[in-house]
Amino acid sequence: SGGGKTALPAAGSSVVAARVPAAEHWGTLLDLLICAPRNDVFLLEALRWLSPSDALLLLSRLLDLFHAYAGAWRLDSAAADADGWHIPAISQLVGWTNVLLDAHASQLLMHTPAHGPLRSLGGLVRRHVQLCGAMKGLKGYLSQATLKQAQPIKPIPDYSVEILEM
Repeated sequence: SGGGKTALPAAGSSVVAARVPAAEHWGTLLDLLICAPRNDVFLLEALRWLSPSDALLLLSRLLDLFHAYAGAWRLDSAAADADGWHIPAISQLVGWTNVLLDAHASQLLMHTPAHGPLRSLGGLVRRHVQLCGAMKGLKGYLSQATLKQAQPIKPIPDYSVEILEM
């Protein structure tokens, strides 16, 4: 291959070429990379080498995947679509986003094009926190209702009279 670019291995490239158009190869490659096991220390060092614009591209891909999760209920484990292509788990997306923000927080805040994606990420986080709070309340109601002894054994009187003698 010319131009100094490295091609994917022959076995993998035919799978990728059959699955997605050429413009989406990077997104597909990033999805596979996000699905792979990681060490946060080494990932942080590797991500620090990214330019702010490359960090923004990675953040945009992570946001696209977060929006896919926000629009549909999925399990928290890596899944595969109908063709066997791996979809990163939400926990993997959160881990990558945390490390990316650790590596580039100040640069992304100073990089004006990153403000929109950062606001979008903040909106997703707020929505998720609200959902978790609502689910926590629902869990409390359901656990109280499903306890075997949810009702007290002795009825509680309407009032109680106590006499103290000295």
